[in-house]
Amino acid sequence: MKPSSITLSELERQGKYVFHGSGKRLEQLEPRQAYTTVDGQSVKDGVPAIHASELADYAIFMALIDVNWQKGCRASCSYDNEKLTFGANSFCLSLITPSTVGFVYVLLKSDFEHRIGIEWRSYSKVEPVAIVAVVLDDFRNPITVVPDLLS
Repeated sequence: MKPSSITLSELERQGKYVFHGSGKRLEQLEPRQAYTTVDGQSVKDGVPAIHASELADYAIFMALIDVNWQKGCRASCSYDNEKLTFGANSFCLSLITPSTVGFVYVLLKSDFEHRIGIEWRSYSKVEPVAIVAVVLDDFRNPITVVPDLLS
């Protein structure tokens, strides 16, 4: 059996799908309010939507960090110059172990609209084409340790 990351990379190359990562296994996804941090404050990121990326590694990262997400976790992913970079604080990283299992939802790109860069959104419920369980070994990218936010 091939690693989940290889299966997801093969689907990514087809260009027909976007990927959403979650610590929960669900039969369908529905719009939720997303938040981002601005000047140390959590603020709403647009209207409720299902957020996805055309890059599977982004979804793998989000799936793994979401499993044990707790107050005090801080994580980020950015895409610049056609390169993904990942960051998380040491507390968040300490919660990801080799036995952590997250889920990547493979979704039809045609059910989403392009937001910006590699980000896509849907404002309606969607059913995944596939749900792929991922573990830490599926994520082969470096994660920069970022500082905790000041309280």
